[in-house]
Amino acid sequence: MNNRDSLSIKGNKLKEILYKYYYVLLLIILAITVFNLVFRLGVEPIKDWDEARHGVNAYEMLKNNNYILNTFNYENDYYNLKPPLSYWGIILGFKIFGYNLIGFRAMSVFSAFLTIIIVAVFSYKRFGRIASLVSAGVMATSIHFLQFHGARSGDADSIYVLLFTISIIAAINSYYKKNYIYVTGLAFSLAFLAKSWHTMAIVAIVGLYLIITKLILKFNWRQWLIFIGCSFGPILVWALIRIRYDGFKFIHDMISYDLLSRTNSPIEGHTGPWYDYILDLVVYYRWYIAVFILLLFILIISRNIRYAIKDNLNEYIGLIIWVVLPLILFSIAKTKLAWYIFPIYPPLALLIGCMAEYSIQSFRKSVYPIILCLIIASTAGLYEYKLLNYIRTEPIDVFENYLRDSNISLDKYTSYVYRPTQVEGTDWNQRNVFALELFKDGKAKSGGIKEFLNTDKYSILFLDNNDASLKLIKENNLKIVDSNSSIISAAKQ
Repeated sequence: MNNRDSLSIKGNKLKEILYKYYYVLLLIILAITVFNLVFRLGVEPIKDWDEARHGVNAYEMLKNNNYILNTFNYENDYYNLKPPLSYWGIILGFKIFGYNLIGFRAMSVFSAFLTIIIVAVFSYKRFGRIASLVSAGVMATSIHFLQFHGARSGDADSIYVLLFTISIIAAINSYYKKNYIYVTGLAFSLAFLAKSWHTMAIVAIVGLYLIITKLILKFNWRQWLIFIGCSFGPILVWALIRIRYDGFKFIHDMISYDLLSRTNSPIEGHTGPWYDYILDLVVYYRWYIAVFILLLFILIISRNIRYAIKDNLNEYIGLIIWVVLPLILFSIAKTKLAWYIFPIYPPLALLIGCMAEYSIQSFRKSVYPIILCLIIASTAGLYEYKLLNYIRTEPIDVFENYLRDSNISLDKYTSYVYRPTQVEGTDWNQRNVFALELFKDGKAKSGGIKEFLNTDKYSILFLDNNDASLKLIKENNLKIVDSNSSIISAAKQ
């Protein structure tokens, strides 16, 4: 319920209905959320680079029985410079659901669902039931957050957004109960162990919030010490354990490459103008931005904006900083990637929900609130359609499908698997390295045909099913182990 209750539920029929059936409507939204998160999750193709890399790191941690050192193709990985928390989440998914794509992405799905629950509960407690329904509905259909690199992927971003959200909401709650600041510190520390230096945005948001609200002056030295311990203790413990394995190399590369290089130069060609993230919001979020502007306009002309600000000033300060500061910080950084702004989607949803709460109660005639609800629901429906269309039309990976569905048996300790992209090619993409490990426990080897023919170890060669491959098999006296319409598995006689 709103902190301010002078705008009574009575007299506004639509609000009465929404409040009365709040729990039914919330369950419907959560059911849609679950569907959006798990629909075709087990067959959605593995994405190259980050998702595949995370998968390989987690799988090999489990196989190596080493939960600190991350490897790629069983060699120390100094490209993926993230601490291990997100890998541990993937490993937990494997243990619960098995070695498949559902197990791989389970922790991301759970983290996103929990994020939406937290948004709904916070909005319910601070703004009201309508705000809770709208905020949850907006989050459930925020396609940018749900699709590539987000809630439906095995990347670190979903658990990072969850911990980011917990950290900032706890900071806002510390205005009313100071002990929440310890939750802020601990969530920050865990977020760092998932996503590394990206969490500096949390430091900036919390620091500015504490200054503006003057909370920074209200904590005693003991509370500050506990807060600092919660914020940096787990990070320090991990760093000391990691140093035992390879000295300061991983930590050094984290600082020099993952922090300084990404900030000061557009690494790997990931560049863009200063307004790049504004363009991302226009592409992925334009209609919710339009709803936001409409709700703000209604609040201004109805003069209800003064009540909204008066009732929830502390929350507005926190939410606005939460949206604006990451946009500024990541816009200043030279390296730009669309998923860097994922953490701003929860506060955007909360702001839209809060304004919807006050806007719906701004009209005396019930027809206008009904029209407003239909606009919000139609916007959510549009994004729901876009999301489902994206999921349905995802291109398949024929090699991944072959590995998942074939009966061929491999063992990385005895089988070395070659897959040239051409007859003399040697390249493996990362998604196929992960698929080979996940579905067949195989080990990818470079070198192509020549290395395959020269090795004394038992090996398998994967080739495209075409005339050139069949000719190669015949010329080199190979035997076909398994095949389908797209792929042939061959071995030496």
